[in-house]
Amino acid sequence: MLGCAARRGRGAPGAGFAALALALASSASASASAPSQWLAYFPSQVGHTCVESLTLRSGSETIVSTGTQRLVSLRRSGAVTRIAETVVTVVKETPPPSTPLAPLRQTLRYTFLADGSIATAPGAYSNALWRYTYAGAEVYPSVAALRAGDTNTSSVALAMTGATAATESSIAPLLLSGHRALDITFHYQVGLAPPKSEITTPAGTFSNLLGVEFHITGVSVSDATKKGAASLRPLLSALGSEISATTYFAPGVGAVATTTLGHTILLDRCSG
Repeated sequence: MLGCAARRGRGAPGAGFAALALALASSASASASAPSQWLAYFPSQVGHTCVESLTLRSGSETIVSTGTQRLVSLRRSGAVTRIAETVVTVVKETPPPSTPLAPLRQTLRYTFLADGSIATAPGAYSNALWRYTYAGAEVYPSVAALRAGDTNTSSVALAMTGATAATESSIAPLLLSGHRALDITFHYQVGLAPPKSEITTPAGTFSNLLGVEFHITGVSVSDATKKGAASLRPLLSALGSEISATTYFAPGVGAVATTTLGHTILLDRCSG
């Protein structure tokens, strides 16, 4: 998802991660009213705020995840446009856990390039237990290239460090001597999602969609001991599954539906 977010999941980039994403649900014979540029699938007004939500129930337990995205800047320089969005993800559990999860806050920066592609840099973010710092960017092909069936493969790196003495010490036995951060590399592929004529959400019904499949093809850790890497393998595999997602974007709105691990987060409301 564009902007692997530490979400939650959605992890993004998990169980601490929240993560991010885009979209086209048309085909080569796209509707004439469907935009041909990525920028048209994003809001254009600074201050524009959208809320997406997901509710999960299992027996007597309920988990509600709410993500709020706000466009804080939009700058143009020649053929390049840059957008910055703040993202706050709040997870509430019923009955409440002994240690509630703190809100996850991050800033996503999107660069709309002259060749029509789009790149996003997740940057750095943290919660009460962990700090995450990304290097590199997720790059999506142009709208025209996606519609033609093109894909893009690349990778992004993530450094994960403990924000408390307890979490820092929890990963210390896994790391090589002298290392304090868990250095993880995510390899990914981006391609066109199956076409959808429209999607109905609590915020309304949207058409002329752009759908993208973001798939983690491999996850590796570079600074763990051999034993540490083996113990992390199940977690890294699960994390890769959490980050992989299909997202549909609507013109002028942004992401209206993101599906991962069999669950779909829908747009709840927008303002501004």
